[in-house]
Amino acid sequence: MILTGTTTGQPYVFPDAEEAEAASAVNRVVERTLGSVTITSPVYERELSPRRAHSPQQGTMEWRQYLYSWLELATMDTTNSSPMLWDGFLPTDDIAIFAALKGRGKTTLVLQVAIAIVRGDEDFLGRKLIAPNRRVLYVKFEGSGKTRLARLMKRYGLAYPGLQFLAASRLSVKEVIAAIEELQAESPFDMVIIDCLGNMFRGEQNSNSDAQEFLRQFDSLTSQTLLFFIHHLNKAANNNSPHDKYIQGAGGFVQRARTVLMLSDEVGCTDRYLHVAFEDDMSDEFKQDALVLNFDREHKMYSSIGMTKPVEAINAFSPVGGSKAKEKELDLRESTSIGKVYKRYEMADLASVNSNSGTMARAIQKGLTEGWLVSRGKGKFERVEVKVETSPVADSGSADEPNPLFD
Repeated sequence: MILTGTTTGQPYVFPDAEEAEAASAVNRVVERTLGSVTITSPVYERELSPRRAHSPQQGTMEWRQYLYSWLELATMDTTNSSPMLWDGFLPTDDIAIFAALKGRGKTTLVLQVAIAIVRGDEDFLGRKLIAPNRRVLYVKFEGSGKTRLARLMKRYGLAYPGLQFLAASRLSVKEVIAAIEELQAESPFDMVIIDCLGNMFRGEQNSNSDAQEFLRQFDSLTSQTLLFFIHHLNKAANNNSPHDKYIQGAGGFVQRARTVLMLSDEVGCTDRYLHVAFEDDMSDEFKQDALVLNFDREHKMYSSIGMTKPVEAINAFSPVGGSKAKEKELDLRESTSIGKVYKRYEMADLASVNSNSGTMARAIQKGLTEGWLVSRGKGKFERVEVKVETSPVADSGSADEPNPLFD
């Protein structure tokens, strides 16, 4: 369809309506009318140059399949789309990263997700699963010998044909990608697990350009299935509150991923905590609150009753002596109002502390433990009324005299 119009007396011609919408050179507000295009008031100083209609050369139309108009997107039927493979955590396609410290049960959890998919389960750990193909490919670099894989899988009992393993320790990245593409063409996978990212990556660990270039090699697959990379946290994450700054390597890995999951633990506790450290156009349900998982060490199995815990409260409280820590905790209590809901940074501003500091994290954990703070989800906390008893301080005078710690 050829559309024409005029501006300042000069005629111009657009090859088609879509190009008229998208061409940045127009720099004007365009109104569509039946059979014509009318130019309204200019929005930029640059004037529109006259153009001639042309026929596209061979090979120039391929990119048009990726060009969408606003009108097309607005009228697109998305009611039957399934954006989540595992509700709250994993999308149906693109790239996801799963990070945890070594020995914390990453492989166990990922295998349980895979088994639930190929078994046809409708949910996993209480969250809905939508996996129509019931097929998963596990690309294993660590301990990928056939005997070791057999020992690993025998603990899970009855086998299902939808789960396949590719022992990739002797394959190059290009060979692995070619193998995935060939298998995907034969019969689509709901998820491809790559264990692990660090063993497959051959570039400079802290180079963003190397990280992005590495993940770019998988672009041909990201629209067909979910690529789920297992990754590691550095040692600084041990006994600290979860944060994506502890993910090994360059930030380019996180920036390219559609979602990044983190699995955390606490000292002296068998529970694990699963949360979304980063997401792009996904649910943020588990971004501020982690799903609490019970880890059965004997049977190497996870379970959950649906409880959550604020991410900032994980490993946040450690007994700290001295009046300064005590003062900060009581300052937070006294600076908030009963019955009001606060975000973390709001409480931090009231208490004049850094919202990301250990003092703030301990104060929140203290409030949750003693009951005068209640988590309301998504990083919000309600201040509730609880009777607080304080111990007398030696040499502070009578009980009626003010305590110098609170002055």
